Amino acid sequence: YQLIYKLSKKIYNDKNMANLLSWFILTKMGYDVKVGYNHNFVYLLATTKQKLYQVSFFHLNHKKYYILSTNGRSKNIGQIYTYSTNYPNATKKISFDIVKPLKFYTNIENKVLKFNFNHKQYKIKTAFSKDIVQFYKTFPQADYKVFFSKYNSPLLTNTILVQLSKLVQNKTEIEAVNMLLRFTQTAFNYKTDQKQFHYEKVMFPEETLYYPYSDCEDRSIMFAYLVKNILGLDVVGLKFADHLATAVAFHSKVSGDSFVFNNKRYTIADPTYINANVGMTMPQYKNKSFKIILAN
Repeated sequence: YQLIYKLSKKIYNDKNMANLLSWFILTKMGYDVKVGYNHNFVYLLATTKQKLYQVSFFHLNHKKYYILSTNGRSKNIGQIYTYSTNYPNATKKISFDIVKPLKFYTNIENKVLKFNFNHKQYKIKTAFSKDIVQFYKTFPQADYKVFFSKYNSPLLTNTILVQLSKLVQNKTEIEAVNMLLRFTQTAFNYKTDQKQFHYEKVMFPEETLYYPYSDCEDRSIMFAYLVKNILGLDVVGLKFADHLATAVAFHSKVSGDSFVFNNKRYTIADPTYINANVGMTMPQYKNKSFKIILAN
């Protein structure tokens, strides 16, 4: 969509015409998209695989059509005129799943992260592309599952994963997970999205490295990414009413707070509960209900 819209904008240098050409191309590619208008503006509407947030939508033919925009957000656009008929064979939904590594090798920035574990300080050198951060800015807020992807950029694989993998080598599973917990808990500064961005923003791991602050959602996504890629263990997200944590499925029995899901026992691991080890739940969330988020 981003590529097609930029091509269309280059041809016409007009947002309305760019949306019309984008609609034509996407429809011919088999995507379920429509155009609508109000006042002097033309909008592109699309069905999506994921549920989106902070994005205007309309119900047509028992389907939800979201307003597509290049910045990932479109709110309060009011009423629009559109049509109910579907173009033949245009049934595909726009998907925000990341199904392979994103290869951004330009505009690289380096960052050193420090954390302590078992009375010893460690330094992790990371590298990421600022261009991938710009690309992620175009993502709308979608289902958490999109962000709990095991795929990110090769730059992250070749820096943070390599160095942390060496540190946890020859450790037991619980020691390794505790070390990755301590890294995620203490290597980043905390601030809520409302205070940092003035709106809700869930971040991919590269964004957590780039921005000065992160919150419980971002750290849970980072931690899950590390555990899945370094240790190969199953991780799920735990969505409480106003908090996000994770749980890990170990190969052996681990003490602490846990639950059974899909015939596996998962033990709580909270990347925001500073200095807490595996099995420790924040006191205010003990015995509270949560929804399970499956990680890709």
